[in-house]
Amino acid sequence: MALVYPGEELDIQPGISAVVFAPPGHAELDTAILDLAAVLDGLVFDNFEIVMVEAGPSQRISDLVAELGLRFPHLPLRLLEGDYADHAAALSAAFGSATFDLIFVTSADGRYDVRELNHLLEAIEQGADLVIGYRPKRADSFAARLDGWGWNLLINLVFGPTARDVDCAFKLFRQNVWQRVDMRSRGTATFYTELLVRARRLGFRVTELPVSHHRAATLVPTASPATIWRALADLIEVRKGVDDDYSTRRSLRRRRCSTSHLGGRPRRGPSSSHSSGSVRRSTIST
Repeated sequence: MALVYPGEELDIQPGISAVVFAPPGHAELDTAILDLAAVLDGLVFDNFEIVMVEAGPSQRISDLVAELGLRFPHLPLRLLEGDYADHAAALSAAFGSATFDLIFVTSADGRYDVRELNHLLEAIEQGADLVIGYRPKRADSFAARLDGWGWNLLINLVFGPTARDVDCAFKLFRQNVWQRVDMRSRGTATFYTELLVRARRLGFRVTELPVSHHRAATLVPTASPATIWRALADLIEVRKGVDDDYSTRRSLRRRRCSTSHLGGRPRRGPSSSHSSGSVRRSTIST
């Protein structure tokens, strides 16, 4: 059982569900998956799973997962079946299907060193609810770096301090973060933005750590004008949704406080703070 609020338990196992997005055309996915499995086994023993996701089903990924299953029968690898509209929809489905109480998300295109996951896990052990990587030195083209700088600047201007590197695909968070953020927008461009903004508004503890970044094995395209306009439209929707939800919560809070004159204390729901117990390696072993 995993603690969510003090005294409350959920039927989820302690461990890590690694959600890996399969980039199109990457030729060394099997090596990336096996490297990740080795890292996870070293951190949490056999208390992990690897969930492969892709926006649209492809025979290549299905064959890869089947082949690895034959070569390594005990490898906890599964492919999330389904035809999803985009990257965000696939990730949402994968997060919702996670078996373990920690969710790690990354890409299998060689941009990140999965051995650095141990730093994220240490931050969780020290009390963080959501640990996000940021790339102090991005190994992308100048245009891609410029896109990223402008997007991060815009997010932090619109929502206040959110993250140094909002879309860095190297994050580890507690499953109850995903369960409570109540995502509304499914736009790919704003997916991580909404996740982080809502998590911070709910009072979850967010830690940022530097991670190494390497040039991707597949080309990272720069944003087209149409993509930028769509991202801005999605961003407006996220801002409206977050503001509406936040104002509703404040109104409910004031309404509860106003009942205190009736002689009783206002009825309170579960606190948004979480138990300070850490997810330690020793508790994950069986």
